[in-house]
Amino acid sequence: MSRSGTNPNQASQASSAHSPPAGGRPTTGSGSGGNNRAATPEPVTNYAQAASYSPAQQRDKVPSQQTAVRSQATKDDPDSIRDWTDMLIAGYGGVLPIADFFEECMGYSATATLPTQISRIFDQSTEVIATTKEKLRSIPSLKRNRGGRRDENDMLPSLIKLFEAFVQNFPPSKRPKFFDLHNRFIRPHLPGEHGSRPDVGIMDPNCSLEPEEWVWNLIKAIVEFKLQLDFIDENGQLKTDGQSMDAATQLAKSARSLLMTSGSTHVFVASVFQHKFARIFRFDHGGFKASEKFDWVANPRPFIELLLRLFRPNSGLSGPLSNRIDGDDDTARPATKRDLGELWKALQGHTFYKDLLDEPTFEKYCRKYIAARRKPNDPDAPTELVTCLQIGPPLSVSDGLFSRATHVYRVAILEDLPELTIYALKDAWKQGCRRDEIDFYDLIEDYIRQLNEEEKFEEDDDRTKKMKAAGMAKCHGMLNLSQSFKGPQPPWVWKPELHKTCTQPLQSRGEEEEALDISLYERYHTRALLTPVGRPLNKFPSTKALCTAIQTAGMHHQVAYNAGVLHRDISEGNILFDETTMDDPLPRAFLVDWDYAEFVNEGIALFEAKFPDRMPINKTALKESLKRFTGTLPFMALDILRNAGNPGFGHKHYHDLESLFWVQMWMLFRYTEHCPPDTYKAHGGPSSYFFGSGDGLRKRSLLYETVPLDGTGTENEVPNNLPLKSGNALYDLCEALREEIIKQNPILLPKPVPHTGRKARSVAPPLTAERTFLSHPLIEDIFDEYFQPDKIWPANDRALKFFKETVKSGGAGAAADRRTAGSAADRLTSLGSASAGLTHSHNLRSRDEPSKDMGRVLRSGSKNK
Repeated sequence: MSRSGTNPNQASQASSAHSPPAGGRPTTGSGSGGNNRAATPEPVTNYAQAASYSPAQQRDKVPSQQTAVRSQATKDDPDSIRDWTDMLIAGYGGVLPIADFFEECMGYSATATLPTQISRIFDQSTEVIATTKEKLRSIPSLKRNRGGRRDENDMLPSLIKLFEAFVQNFPPSKRPKFFDLHNRFIRPHLPGEHGSRPDVGIMDPNCSLEPEEWVWNLIKAIVEFKLQLDFIDENGQLKTDGQSMDAATQLAKSARSLLMTSGSTHVFVASVFQHKFARIFRFDHGGFKASEKFDWVANPRPFIELLLRLFRPNSGLSGPLSNRIDGDDDTARPATKRDLGELWKALQGHTFYKDLLDEPTFEKYCRKYIAARRKPNDPDAPTELVTCLQIGPPLSVSDGLFSRATHVYRVAILEDLPELTIYALKDAWKQGCRRDEIDFYDLIEDYIRQLNEEEKFEEDDDRTKKMKAAGMAKCHGMLNLSQSFKGPQPPWVWKPELHKTCTQPLQSRGEEEEALDISLYERYHTRALLTPVGRPLNKFPSTKALCTAIQTAGMHHQVAYNAGVLHRDISEGNILFDETTMDDPLPRAFLVDWDYAEFVNEGIALFEAKFPDRMPINKTALKESLKRFTGTLPFMALDILRNAGNPGFGHKHYHDLESLFWVQMWMLFRYTEHCPPDTYKAHGGPSSYFFGSGDGLRKRSLLYETVPLDGTGTENEVPNNLPLKSGNALYDLCEALREEIIKQNPILLPKPVPHTGRKARSVAPPLTAERTFLSHPLIEDIFDEYFQPDKIWPANDRALKFFKETVKSGGAGAAADRRTAGSAADRLTSLGSASAGLTHSHNLRSRDEPSKDMGRVLRSGSKNK
């Protein structure tokens, strides 16, 4: 099988065809969406454009520790500050009058007796309110006694006493506790984040007076005190100066911790400033809104209403649901003892899952979730509600705030017991403008179902289409919790309004158009049941297994593309191992997460013909969607990054294929032993250097820059077994892939011009660089070449745990990478997962320097061999 690039004209036509052509599915050897092996070069025009981001693109910019090039974030990291600033500006939904804020932002409507309750509590608290006013009047004298030093927390004890008075008649099971936490360290919920000290914690009613360790899952809401700063101006606009954004980011990070640890649909936090003024904020996964400021000392009624409506002391609920507060997910609940017993017994009878975890760990994590499932292999079958029981800790947790906030759990279906059926339950917040992921899964599965055993994409393929489709992920049902379920649902009854964000800013346009616009950008809570259950790519047992998984992802991408679906987000978190095969030398792998996919080629006509009752395809919107800046920054094709601000640019299949290379290099830099020269260690190692630029473009220097990773240029002790070492199959595979990536991203070089009698300056030299595009057969063939039996792969090179030490080094960032083998707990959980957003990164200068071969990129020097 030959290796050559894709004809760019055919590739472009195939990828940008938005109206269905005549005919059905592509036949063997033709119509395979840019897979032709014959190469037609394309002259290069301009590949030095800088990336730029429009406001619409900034909306999706989500600071994430999961794609960070440094494992330890610091509060003053400039790139993290920039990302949080961009996200908060994009997610700000404006200021509402107090009454409107509670009406729009609380999950449950006010009761008819609420005004009476507020007045009664206010009247019962007059003595404490008077004491609070007296404390406010004493602040000038307190300041004088401190020699003029001001203290933002002067009113903090008074606020706590006031809150305690407000809730003194709440039932004990609904009476929150209040703690001064500004001198207590709350450990971060996410690895790599810094800890925090929120000023006032509004705690779970069952929280002990002094817990052994302060953790976020004990906290229901927080209040932050600022001396003078209100980060919203008098016109209701978000202030964007450094101090204001620092204060807003502090509040937003606390809100993120509350959302992640509680699984809530929304949370409330408050800010007190100038001692007597306050605002209340609602945060959800779509954005945040603020109340108008109010004088909480003179009129604390808004805080009374917040506590009444947050903890709902008169809700009338009983049993395990009695302690629910506003924002709690009403489609999740603790498992009963009977549930635990039935599931544990079933697990003990399963060959693989019986040894997965011990019983105390199983009981700690087991919760119930509502989901939906169809009959197997029938996308038209009616959906039925099922009860999912969580097995072990989450498989992945997205750390984005205004994002999909994806959580993935390993679950069994309660209704199937004692038969054990295991799924991955994907819990996510989908934007209204995004199509349901199940539509893409169903079209791909329908395409695979119609394949016969002999069909191939091309005549000289070594694998049939069905062989390439083996092990692909399937979706067995999807539930939009923001909609009422049509069908029997007891014992599950939920409030759909809780499962929709309500923080998009109002637009200055007509009411009907405004409502449509807002609904497209609000997020909706969804759950999907998927198989197989995956383990993270960073748990690879060998680099050969890693590369095999990446090749498999490429083949799955080819099958989907020929079915009419383009993935558009190839990343570390979206290539997984089947967990039941992890003991195999080469575990099975699969491509997952089609949230950002789109229909291409024949997919439009095929979907409309097969699923006429589904949401129709808007071809104009689809065309625009394919031009949208989409993906995970470290893995995005250079072409996409260069054209981020180009409205005419479109995402093509060969961009996804390039992402496979960036995933492979990212994984090798982060999770294998190597010995970079001291030059790169100063920037935190090659992972930080190449993938750490704010625009993502510095990784192009990996194509042209000398990067010896075998110890050349370092004074440190060099390990004997370095996977990336000249002469082994892994090194040569990276070199071969790199050569093809360069052809897709050539640099401009002038070609010598024969003497014509004119001065050289008068002759415009032609460009020598010619561009060819990646194709599925090309990528498959390259991997196959280095998987041959005679190729020598590194030994004993399973994934190592990635982490870095932060050092104070003049802004260069972190010290060199340190890697250790993962602990037993790492086998059960991973936080480095799908659908995170953009990276925290170093903002270092990139270089585009030509080189001849991978020996100039991963060169083994003459020393230390």
